[in-house]
Amino acid sequence: KLKDLQEKDIWVCQSDRKWTKDERNKMECFALCVETETELKRTKLELDSTSKSLQHKDQQVEDYKRQIENKDTELRNREKIMEEKDAQLKDRNTTLEKTSKELEERDRALHERDQQLKLKDTQIQETQIQVEEKENRLVEKEKELNEKNEKLKILKERLETNEKTLSERDAVLMETNNKLQHATEQVKEKISQLENMNKLLSEKETQLKNTDKELETSNNKLETLGQELQDKKRQLQEMMIVLEQQKTELPEKNKQLQELKDPESLDPSRRGNSKDLLPSIMSGETQDSAAPIRRRKSMEGLRPSLAELRLVLLGRTGSGKSAAGNTILSREERNQAATSTATSTSTQQSESTQGEVAGRK
Repeated sequence: KLKDLQEKDIWVCQSDRKWTKDERNKMECFALCVETETELKRTKLELDSTSKSLQHKDQQVEDYKRQIENKDTELRNREKIMEEKDAQLKDRNTTLEKTSKELEERDRALHERDQQLKLKDTQIQETQIQVEEKENRLVEKEKELNEKNEKLKILKERLETNEKTLSERDAVLMETNNKLQHATEQVKEKISQLENMNKLLSEKETQLKNTDKELETSNNKLETLGQELQDKKRQLQEMMIVLEQQKTELPEKNKQLQELKDPESLDPSRRGNSKDLLPSIMSGETQDSAAPIRRRKSMEGLRPSLAELRLVLLGRTGSGKSAAGNTILSREERNQAATSTATSTSTQQSESTQGEVAGRK
């Protein structure tokens, strides 16, 4: 045991007098308590680091949420712009329909005028047929009208009036054609803009899908970290319970040790018990040799009232917990004649054993 304590940088200095076995066991227990305190400090530092990492993850999740809200507002603004563009297209379509209706009405009026000209003169019928063809071919109308003027010099006056009306109608038709061309160009531009907007919307949808996947992965990581944090909290609570038990038992132990060291401070009823117990402790008697004395004292009603002492051995597998427990209980195996309860997870395994050391349970 002294070799184990030397490997752990814990030294026990002996004086000229001889150390008893119980005193050595108490020194080993004190060393084990120091080890438990250092391990508790390490676990507290690990818990602090995990809490900081969780706070960082929460901040990242809030940043992702803000980005998604900004994307939603951008999509809403774009949808509003699309609705405004659709309204403008509808208005333009209505204007185009109105202009087409006006052209149809003008064509009808021209057709009626042509019929009136046919009734007036049979010669004008040929010119009216050519005029109807000129409506489909606006560029060739002027040449055909010049040829008709050469052939129909007799009907010059009538044709001049007709030419005036035709020229006015040509101007109107040219204006309408220009308007139609301008409108078609605008419609083409709007269609190209709509195609670009659709492409942008598809790209934004893919980006949103990617962000959703990233959020799902981050949520899964947060859930796993939360589970690990709960496990750490549970372990810490168990350790704190054990520490509280040890703290409550320490003053009683100190009082008992003080009574054993200073028997004059005891009352007369318990002074005899301390005198009988001191030789057995100082002489280094084992548990088996002191058992008849304890039975005799208990028969006489002079046994000291000692509270139960609970010790917790913490450490990894192979760190010497079983050997320390065997020395405390004076046994070769800790599991013999003991009631053990084990709770195992992926990170923890505990075992409890009962026994009696130096007349104390």
